[in-house]
Amino acid sequence: MPVVNWQALVLLKVYAGGPIDLRDARSIVAVQQPSPADRENLIAQAEALGVGQEVRTLLDLHS
Repeated sequence: MPVVNWQALVLLKVYAGGPIDLRDARSIVAVQQPSPADRENLIAQAEALGVGQEVRTLLDLHS
């Protein structure tokens, strides 16, 4: 069964942008505790989707 990785799920949640989606994204990041390299990769992917600033804000909450 195919599953999505945590980075893709965070991006989907941020892109959706609803209050519950953003809460879910914050929870995922809190649990994953991404490394600096993972954070940079997530930001790069977010930039391609047009949600770079939103992801930066999300990551700043958990730094």
